[in-house]
Formats: sequence, C-alpha cells, structure tokens
Amino acid sequence: MMGSLIQDLRYSLRTLRKTPVFTSVAVLALALGIGANSAIFSVVNAVLLRPLPFDHPERMMSVQVRNEKTGGVGVEQSYPNFLDLRAQCQSCEGMAAYGGATTFLMNPGEEPERVRGVQASADLLPLLGVKPALGRVFTAAEDQVGGRRVVVLSYGVWQRFFGGNPKIIGQDIPLGGSAPTTVLGVMPKGFKFPVEWQQTDFWMPLAPAISPEDREGRAMVWLDLLAKTKPGVSQQQAQAEIDTISRRLQAQYPATNTALNFFVKPLKENLVGNLRTALLVLLGAVGCVLLIACANVANLLLARAAGRSKEMSIRTALGASRSRIVRQLLTESLLLALVGGALGLLLALWGVDLLAAAAPADIPRVAEIGLDARVLLFTLLVTLATGVVFGLAPALQASKADVNEALKEGGRGTGEGGGRRRLRGALVVSEVALSLVLLIGAGLLAQSFKRLLDVTPGFDAKNLVTMDVVPRRSRYPEEPQRVQFFKDFAEQASRLPGVRGVGLVDPLPLNGNFEAWDFQIEGRAPFAPGEQNDADRRVVNGDYFRVMGIPLRRGRTFDDRDRKEAPQVLVVNDTFARQFFPGDDPLGKRIVFGGGPAGGTAREIVGVVGDVRHAGLDEPATPEFYVPYTQVLTARLTVVARSASDDTAGVAGALRGVIRRTDKDSPVYNVRTMEELLAASVAKRRFNMILLGGFAAVALVLAALGIYGVISYTVTQRTHEIGVRVALGAQPGDVVRMILSQGMRLTLLGVGVGLLGASALTRVMSGLLFGVSATDPVTFGGVALLLAGVAFVSCLLPARRATKVDPMIALRYE
Repeated sequence: MMGSLIQDLRYSLRTLRKTPVFTSVAVLALALGIGANSAIFSVVNAVLLRPLPFDHPERMMSVQVRNEKTGGVGVEQSYPNFLDLRAQCQSCEGMAAYGGATTFLMNPGEEPERVRGVQASADLLPLLGVKPALGRVFTAAEDQVGGRRVVVLSYGVWQRFFGGNPKIIGQDIPLGGSAPTTVLGVMPKGFKFPVEWQQTDFWMPLAPAISPEDREGRAMVWLDLLAKTKPGVSQQQAQAEIDTISRRLQAQYPATNTALNFFVKPLKENLVGNLRTALLVLLGAVGCVLLIACANVANLLLARAAGRSKEMSIRTALGASRSRIVRQLLTESLLLALVGGALGLLLALWGVDLLAAAAPADIPRVAEIGLDARVLLFTLLVTLATGVVFGLAPALQASKADVNEALKEGGRGTGEGGGRRRLRGALVVSEVALSLVLLIGAGLLAQSFKRLLDVTPGFDAKNLVTMDVVPRRSRYPEEPQRVQFFKDFAEQASRLPGVRGVGLVDPLPLNGNFEAWDFQIEGRAPFAPGEQNDADRRVVNGDYFRVMGIPLRRGRTFDDRDRKEAPQVLVVNDTFARQFFPGDDPLGKRIVFGGGPAGGTAREIVGVVGDVRHAGLDEPATPEFYVPYTQVLTARLTVVARSASDDTAGVAGALRGVIRRTDKDSPVYNVRTMEELLAASVAKRRFNMILLGGFAAVALVLAALGIYGVISYTVTQRTHEIGVRVALGAQPGDVVRMILSQGMRLTLLGVGVGLLGASALTRVMSGLLFGVSATDPVTFGGVALLLAGVAFVSCLLPARRATKVDPMIALRYE
C-alpha cells in the first residue's frame, strides 16, 4: 500500500511538472482561497473561539441591568447596588466592581505621561486567578475608605518607566502628582483587564477613590461588575437568584431601583457579541471564495481529464481498476491542494499582520491575532477537504473512459460526454451564484457606508484640533484657580496666528464618554420611580458652539455673566427640547438635578442648540444639556481649536506651546483632529466593507475566469461542428450568438440561484447595515447587471475567436 502511494506521488509530481501553466494557475487559485480562509479564521479564533486567559473563564459573568419600563440596558452600576449584590449572591464565588481611571506618571524634569488603569474592588484580581509576576495584589484591608494609596503595575509600565527594576516593590512612585503611591506588585507580561481596552497600565483599590456622592448614591452608575459563579452553578441558576435579589432591592429602594432588573451575561459573550455577526459573515465570505476557487480548479481538471482520456483508457486496458485510477487522480488533486495550502499559509502570515494593523483599535483581543496550532490545524483540514472537493468529481468522470472509443486510431474526440458537460455547467452556475451573493453583500455594505458618511454629525469637523488638558492639582488646588487657568489659556490661544477660535468641552463628542444625569422639571409632577428621565451632560465654555459650528436655535449660549456665584444656567439640544417640552418654549424653564423639586441644584434653560451625534453617526441624537465650565468644572477639559488652514499639526504645536509657557508640568494628551475621530467612529464599518468588497472582487475575477475557461474549452471541443456550420453558410453573427447563448444561459441560471440565496443570506447582515434594507432592490439589480455584463465579456472573447475558425482546416481535423 505504501509503495503504491509513493508511486502515485512520484507520477503526480512528474505529471504536474509537465504542465506548468495548469499547475501554476491551480496552485495560485487555491492559495488565494486557503490563505484568505486561514487569515480570517485567525481573527475568528482570537476573538470568538479562544477562551479568555483567566481562571475558569466559562464561569465569568458580566452583571448588567435592564429597565423594564423604559427598555434600556446598561452595563454600569452604582456602588451601593454592587455591595448589595455581592453580599446577597450565594451562587457567586465572588463579585468585583471596577471602573476606569486616568492619571499621569510625573517624573521630575520630564513631560508627564498619561497612563490608564483600573480602580477595582479587592475581589477583582483574585477572581481572575492570575498571579502577579512580582510582589502581590491589594487586599480588602487596603480597599477601604481612607486607605493608603497603593498600586499594582502592568508589566509594560514596569519595563517602560522603571526599567524592569525588581526592587520597585514597596517603593513610592509619582502617580498622579499627589500623595505618594506605593507599588505592591507587577502583573505578568501579556495580562490585560478589561480585555477590550487598548491600554491597561495599573490597578488600584476602588474604595479610597470613591467620592461620598458615589459611595451613597444608588443613582450614580459608573461601575462595571464581574461575577464568578460557583462550580456547577449554571447561568440560569445564577440568573434565578439575581432575579430574586432584583425584586428585593426594588422593594427596599423604590426611588432608585423600581423596574431595575439585574442579569448576568457570560463575559466573553459580552465582549464579542457585537462582532460575532460581522466575523461570521467574513468567514462565510472567504468560504465562498474558496468554493469558487475549487470550482475553477475542478473545471481545469475536467478539461485536463478530457485530454488524458487515451491515457486513462490505456491504463484501464492494461488492467488498472477504476478505483486505482480514481486514487491516482485524487493523489494529484491532493498534491495540488497541499502545495496551494503551503503557499496559502505564507499568504496568511502576511495577511494576519495586515489584518491586525488595519483592524479597528476597539476590536477586543486584536493583539492576539496570529497563527497558532488551532489555525494551522484548520488550514490543514481545509487543504485536505479542498483537495477532495475539487478532485473527486473530475476523477470519477475521467475514470469512466470508453476504452474502445478512446483507442480508435482515427477518433476525433469532437465532444465530451453529457455528464461531463453538465458537471462543468453546474460548476459555472455555482461560481456565478456564490459570486453574486458576495457582490450583493459587498454592495449593501458600500451603500450603507455611503449613507453613513452622508449623515451630518451636528458640527463641522474640518480643521478642528483637539487635545485634553489637565491642570496640576498641586499647583491649582482650588476650583477658581483651575477656572482661571483655562480662561487664560483660551484667551492666549485665541490670539495665535491661524487660530479662529478656541472652545472647551468635557466630554468631547465621539470619544466614547458620557455622563447621564437624572433630573426633574420644576413646576411639574415628579417622574414616577422607574420612569426617571436622564440626559447627557457636557461642560463647555461659551465659544464652544461657535468653534464647533453647532447652530444656536434660540436664546443664548454662555458668557461672562455665568460665573460660579451667578444664577445657574444650562443650554439644551433640540432633542431635549422636543422630548420634554413638546409644543412649548423651553427658554426660562428650570431643570432640577439631585434632590428632586424640593431640593438640589436648579438651572434655567437659556438657550437651545442643534443636535450632535455624540455616540456615532449611526446612533440617533439623544437628550443633552450643556453647563458652563465656570459653574461646573471637571478634572480635565478638552481644547477644541478651529484652524484657519489645513495646518492642524502646526496649530496643535502652538497650542501645546501655550500650555508649556503657562505650566510645563500640566499634562497634555490625546492630540488629534475631529476628522480623525469621525474616521475612527466608522472604522469597523469601513473595515467590514473593505474586506467583504475585496473578497467579492476576487470572487468576480474567479467567476469571470471560470466562465471564460468553460466557453473557451467548448469552442475548442466544437471546432469541427463550427467549421461545418460555417461551410454550410453560417454567418459570424450566428456563431457568436450560438456561443454567447450557451454561456449566458449558465450565467443567468447562476444569477437566478444567487438572487434567491442572497435574499435569504443577506438578512443575516441586517445588523451591519445602516439606512439600507437587506433586500435593497437597487443593489440586487445593479449587482446582477454587473455580473451579467462581466460574464457577457467573458463569453464574447472565445465567441469572437470561434468566428475565425477556417472551415477547411476544421473539416480536415481529426
């Protein structure tokens, strides 16, 4: 058995070497298909399949909340609700709370560098089950109100800032520029939590950093919760207990918890839920490309088998069984597949690096994309399956050779069997159908992306430079000092050459940060528990709206009269005015935050401005209100400067210069343009569109080559028939129509099958689309016409060649 297999391999190698053009074309087609599949599978493997690098990741749950009255779903919880959930959840091995924290490493003589980390309860790192590489993690004793400042560093920060010094444990570091912070430990290389964050530099205890308002306020939601179920406890069992706790808290705290139902969701599903559909669509797309490549190679093998009919007949006459011939031909196809798979793996290595570099930064675990053992096994299985898929049918056809007919000395072999013709036609139909599905999918994404770009964000992004500025607390400890810092900066920056205006805002549109505030409307009955309305808050200066190009609908914006001690004011957007004051003028109305109508801070609406799509172009505008930074100052503000020219880099440098002259130690970071932020907000959709469009283009080319190959082969097989027709008076137009009709019949049949398939399969893509239906008739019709046009050209070339057949030569052909 082994001897005959080696003999088959040697013979296959000799045969393939004798036909270098056929071998090269087949190997290249397979390499493209297998390489693309391996590259995309590496992404699917890293994001969807590979388990999270924690202890018992299948038991890790994200605790979220749903408002049964409003239908809203959120991931952030309040600190008091976390304490109650943790204390009462008996099916949980533990529960931890965490939130983001941004600060700076203040090294003397150097520019402060921004670092991003996590403030977490002491349960978090032990629950994850990852041991520190150095030192220890913080404990419950350190996670107390008024506790000392301690930190656990990431491996990257330890190497970058402290040179991997093992004596860092127990030392105080200048984190944030305030009280000394003691280093307790260093996490191992590669550890990151939260997984979806681009950067995690440190972990600190949560309780010492919580303000009294956040510590007591159940309406102050800002923490993510992680629960780990006990061994043997299912998600359903944990959910049943969480439901009981939800009802208990609703009854105990009706003012804040009415209609709030907590629920658990597997942490991994929470991370990749929004990406699953897109990745599976892309994996299906490259699968279609591979099937089209297989159909092309199968057609090449069928054509080649027709030319080897005499060889197969001689082998049969000499005693070779049909199974022996099939095995020989399958050995050749598997050898082709293995060579194509090896080359495809090299292409995948390059493709994986390209995908990792081009992938949007907010795709979780993008740094883990690579060719591991699972991807290599997948590639091997795909390669072997491919060899069988494209090789089996041609091998079975070739093994049916008619020995007597093939060995006749004068046999012309003017045609091929009906079974072989039908098989070749079926392969072409499948190529056209699969190509149409891919092209329609790519067309829908392109239409969606175009409509998304046509959406007005609510501001003019051109020539806008942004940067985050944080005045040092050690130099500006009081709020009036920090207000003056920003006021002086804005005035100096506005006088810079090339700067048309300077605005201040927090949070900046499209940066992913929001501050939702509950409120009541003075003079109206309070909102019922569970039906509280909220709106997003933005802290700005008066010039912000002009600089951003946000239109003022009525009233006024902020000016020098809006000081801290002056009457408290706010500006609302159009959506706020429509939703809460339908048919009424909101100017002069008062909004109360915190404490309800009987108390709290009341602010008068002095203006209405246009809507801004802060969450993204594909998200509708929500109710928002703006307050002056002179009355409510946050720890940092984002500078927004309008450049008079395209030299945004020069303007950014000049703005940094103003900061340095004022206080060289005040951190400046996130220097970027609003156009960059806009581009980043649509990066995922652009990535999906480009990938699917690229696969569709490859499929179109392969389908065109497949149609051309079949029709060209048909012309060659029918040379004698065409010569007879021409000799009997057929005109060139008659020959062209005959050839075109054969090719276009196959094409139109493939288009029909593809339209049916696309109408069903593109519905899976509905969640990836914006402003266009999954069955958009314009896209379906346009793509069908495009594919039919390409097929027409592919048929026309061999058809024109057929008109040049010399009837005398054709009639003498044997």
